[in-house]
Amino acid sequence: MKIPFTNDKIVNLPVEEFNELLSKHQLSEAQLSLIRDIRRRGKNKMAAQNCRKRKLDTILNLERDVDELRHDKSRLLREKVEFLRSIRQMKQKVQSLYQEVFGRLRDEQGRPYSPSRYALQYGSDGSVLLIPRAPAPPRRQERKQKDRRK
Repeated sequence: MKIPFTNDKIVNLPVEEFNELLSKHQLSEAQLSLIRDIRRRGKNKMAAQNCRKRKLDTILNLERDVDELRHDKSRLLREKVEFLRSIRQMKQKVQSLYQEVFGRLRDEQGRPYSPSRYALQYGSDGSVLLIPRAPAPPRRQERKQKDRRK
């Protein structure tokens, strides 16, 4: 159809320059229709390429985020294991201290206090008080139900 412009020029010119270019040349309706079709297809092709690029960038960013989250998770799991180990050690130390304190405590007659009847209460000021435990509620004896088959 003898179009006086390159496809690259048709597709890449800004709208105002493109319209100005078309108005400067005497073109038939068929030529104008073809030029507009070339521009539309070219713009669509560029938009599709940009869309695919954005999609790949998004995927790469998400993969990087997933890797970071996996590293964070493994670090947090290691920290959790270490904290649990520390808690277990602290509980053992508290239990040892508890037993040592009860081993040294004596009532007015010189008898040791029973850990089952008394408890130690720790104050926020560092004080330790010996308090009687509340009596345990009486346990109900649960009866075993026999399976009766009919």
